[in-house]
Amino acid sequence: NKSNEGSDVTSEDLKFLIRELIDTEDKSLPYSDEYLRIQLKEKFKVSLSRRTVAKYRLDLKIPSSKVRG
Repeated sequence: NKSNEGSDVTSEDLKFLIRELIDTEDKSLPYSDEYLRIQLKEKFKVSLSRRTVAKYRLDLKIPSSKVRG
């Protein structure tokens, strides 16, 4: 967390939070990486870039919203 905004969390915590958000999404309207980024900021006070969210999503072997939809 280089900008000193939001909470400091581990990469494993981030993966868990991203997995939780995706598991609860409406499968007919999957969340984009940008939407996931916004939700992490609003719900968990975690500041990440969209690219970082995408990196962790790929680490979890979760396809993009276009593929999931």
